[in-house]
Amino acid sequence: MRNNAIGNSGQAPPEELGLGTDGHHSAEPPDAEPLDTGPPDAESLEARQQSGQAPPRTPTRPRPRSGQAPRRPPGRPRPQARGRRRLVAWVIGSALGIAIGLGAGALVQVIASSNSAGVSSAIPSPPQANKKFVTDEEGAGADNQANILRATAPGLVHIMSSSGSSIGLGVMLTPSGIVATSAQILQGAGAVTVRVVLSGRPFAAQVVGSDAAEGLALLQLKGGSAFKTIAIGTSQNFPAGSVVTAVGSSGITKTLTLHAGSVTSLNSAATIDGTRLTGLLQTTSQVLPSEEVGGPVVNLSGQAVGIDVAGAGSGLHTIGFAVPIDQALAVASQIDAKHS
Repeated sequence: MRNNAIGNSGQAPPEELGLGTDGHHSAEPPDAEPLDTGPPDAESLEARQQSGQAPPRTPTRPRPRSGQAPRRPPGRPRPQARGRRRLVAWVIGSALGIAIGLGAGALVQVIASSNSAGVSSAIPSPPQANKKFVTDEEGAGADNQANILRATAPGLVHIMSSSGSSIGLGVMLTPSGIVATSAQILQGAGAVTVRVVLSGRPFAAQVVGSDAAEGLALLQLKGGSAFKTIAIGTSQNFPAGSVVTAVGSSGITKTLTLHAGSVTSLNSAATIDGTRLTGLLQTTSQVLPSEEVGGPVVNLSGQAVGIDVAGAGSGLHTIGFAVPIDQALAVASQIDAKHS
């Protein structure tokens, strides 16, 4: 079954900050109210007038000396600036909500621009072991789609044709903008345009090199830095029968497709455009040429364990082929070293 994941960023309204109708805080300053001494007793006042005594004067608040702050009446607490704290908390919460909800194009760019210094261009190495996915009480792990989207979506790009349509995906390997994709997509091109899936922002990309025998190519994006990368896993000792998901996109900004399946072979082969590829992961996930090819196949934690290069079948009988991620990273390092 095909699941479309489209970003929605719902935000809760900010809490009230205690503002009055004039736009200022409704809390009054410490000494705004006079002391309440109550009205003078009528009988006492009349008796004083008959005896010739002057009526009592209303007590006044002592004025502070020069340079001294006004005294606060006893028992009256000092007002606290609670409104500012609430406002800051709401702004931070909204930013997190935007990030989690995939309406994160602008946020991703802000984070990227703030970390532009000292970005890494080194091809990453796979971890020694994949993250252990913790299932829920029913053993189903209902939040695995959220894990997948959070780990993969920021690091995906569309590979664009000369007509402006998406012909496949690429995965961001380094913050400096090195992208791995399927060599089949490029068809020998020397330069292409890519578009970040979440933000829709286009970048020119130079083809660093390709390895047709491995089915992979490497791109270098121009005009940007501190790009978000995908989460990397390891295909080493990845058991057959493991649940995986092919992550793709129909070519629409902020739209992803998830095709769940399982690993059926760890050493499969496929012939793509006359080139025979070996040592591939074979899965039951659906892999379409313009949607999933070039994108990652991931585990339940959202870590890439392969890069999809081909697919076959339809409906309930689908087959996907992916270059194992350990092999893909090794090939990427060789291409980068050869052309750097």
